[in-house]
Amino acid sequence: MKPEDIKKTLQSGGKVFGTMINFVEGSRWATAFSSKALDYVIIDAEHGSYSRGEVARMVAIGQSVGLSVIVRVADPDPTLVAIALDSRADGVLVPYCEDAEMIQRCAWKVQLHPLKGKAFEDVLTNSFEVVNGLIKPRLSRENHMKILYEIWNENISLSLESINSPVLILPVSSDNSESVSPNMHGVSKKDAVNMAMSKLSKSEVIWLKNSIHDVPIQNPKLIVDAILQSKDTLFT
Repeated sequence: MKPEDIKKTLQSGGKVFGTMINFVEGSRWATAFSSKALDYVIIDAEHGSYSRGEVARMVAIGQSVGLSVIVRVADPDPTLVAIALDSRADGVLVPYCEDAEMIQRCAWKVQLHPLKGKAFEDVLTNSFEVVNGLIKPRLSRENHMKILYEIWNENISLSLESINSPVLILPVSSDNSESVSPNMHGVSKKDAVNMAMSKLSKSEVIWLKNSIHDVPIQNPKLIVDAILQSKDTLFT
């Protein structure tokens, strides 16, 4: 079962089934586990003796037969989380998260990877803080919305004609793309997209269906698929 299908099944109150492996070698396990009985498998890199290369191969093998593959790392270490992500795992299981800071660092590694080093630390230091064991944003929601409001009210249409590079427009398709947003100066989303395309020298639009505004974080696969779809028509 694909990761998105697992999420939908769980969100609707359904059940999914999987198992953890830590001493299995080779590739024969995948065929047996990919029967209708199992939806996912967890590769135990905490207690197992798998190398980085073996984990990557096992992830590929499991995914090739339709399983979602999760890697359990050895410690709550963002570097180990990054290694699991580099293996193309569908998910990462982090053991022994004993405080909020550990959870914060590992969770943000998933969101910000491949960002690392000083750049990664700057995001954590400047964006969030731990207060009484809880992770809280340094910027209040009220101030966050003020910043967004000013961005929305900036009439970017005046600058579109100066853009010479190809532009891929990826608007989210809501229930009614004709609806008028007050932050779009009274223009519907559909009309705003058409206006942008008329001013850009080279552009393409792909509507992202069944998603929300925070697509890069919530559903990055939609972004990847859209880029691949347009690479031969727009970026040539």
